[in-house]
Amino acid sequence: TPLTEDAAVEYMCHCLGLSTQQGGSLVKRRLREFVSAVSINIPTYIQECLNHLMNEGALGVSNGECTITVPDLNAVNIAEWVQTSMVGGTISRLESLKSAQNHIMKLATVFE
Repeated sequence: TPLTEDAAVEYMCHCLGLSTQQGGSLVKRRLREFVSAVSINIPTYIQECLNHLMNEGALGVSNGECTITVPDLNAVNIAEWVQTSMVGGTISRLESLKSAQNHIMKLATVFE
């Protein structure tokens, strides 16, 4: 189940090893918004998203500070994260649909 917005930010702090004493303000607003949108505040997805951002060098944590190293997080291609439950699980579910349902989902994705 998705976390509340406040709980999601606190969990992001925990995942990044940041203090939660300042109400999650150590997690930059644009990072909070991006991760919340991508992960729909599901804890496993939050952790996967943050790990991938760090592994790709888009995000860094040093001396208790979080740094975004890319100009636009929306330019990060999350579709390449196929080994995650967030992306890979969705792809698996789509592929398991009957052909008519699969076609409808693909069309819906194009028009989104």
